Amino acid sequence: MIITVAPINGLKLNIISMLTFLEICASNKQKKHKIKVIHHSNVGITGTIRKNLQRATISYKHIQLHMEKNSFFKFSLSKNVSVKFEIWLALLTKQVATICFIL
Repeated sequence: MIITVAPINGLKLNIISMLTFLEICASNKQKKHKIKVIHHSNVGITGTIRKNLQRATISYKHIQLHMEKNSFFKFSLSKNVSVKFEIWLALLTKQVATICFIL
């Protein structure tokens, strides 16, 4: 598995540990992950999502989370525009997982 991290606005991302940013678009195509920061916003929310579904769409306020195939996702947003993510994706070769936050 090849993990490609694209830092934007000087942010350093680490998918293995905690990620600190608000909007994520993570995709897996042919065993290749891509992480991208969209933008930041003042949002305060805390939640935990643990699903083992083929597809799940979860909406809260202006935040939308879309998961396809098998994945484990845990997120926590604090009031100081700081977001901590722990992502474990269990994907096969032809599976596609998309995690997008849209504000």
